[in-house]
Amino acid sequence: MIAINFLSKFESEKGSTRSFHLIEFGPGRGTLMNDILRAFSSVPDFFKKIEKCSFIEMSPTLKEIQIKNMKNWVEKIDFDWFDHIGGVTVRSDSIPIVIAQEFFDAIPICAFKMTNGSWKELKVASKMCLIEQSSGLTDIFKLSSNFPNFPNDQTLELSPSSWAICQQIKIIFDRCKRGEGMFIDYGNFKASKNSLRVNI
Repeated sequence: MIAINFLSKFESEKGSTRSFHLIEFGPGRGTLMNDILRAFSSVPDFFKKIEKCSFIEMSPTLKEIQIKNMKNWVEKIDFDWFDHIGGVTVRSDSIPIVIAQEFFDAIPICAFKMTNGSWKELKVASKMCLIEQSSGLTDIFKLSSNFPNFPNDQTLELSPSSWAICQQIKIIFDRCKRGEGMFIDYGNFKASKNSLRVNI
């Protein structure tokens, strides 16, 4: 379905000479990219325009697995690996396609709670319990103005690291004057009483 989505979006590029640069965050064993490339290969006019595929992966063990699982494609596509998106170079005449499945939900967050009209930061105490504390981050993130009607006794999770990554993706898209991305995570898009889960 992911591959079909991208194929339909780039239907208008049929006559274009621009190449495609695939970028996947946290590719795991490389299964998703394998499936996507298999689907793309069924449309030769599209597949031949895929010039490069970059993986954002920090684990040396997973890198080795990904290298093995990409063996069917290495003669047709140039692959490279980076620890972070800042290392990826995309040609300005290429079209970047960014994919991230269950990546952003693994990045550290800051958690805040609205308590009686006042924002508090939630922190984990030494005994593995949550405590509420006043924090300068509530002003830095402008929580009162950005979330003026936030429900009482609910929590808000923000990830500065995710914002930074998204900004780097935007820089790439702006430079290429085009780009598509699909970011897949799971959960409810609403406030929650407590989304922290600890399994012991």
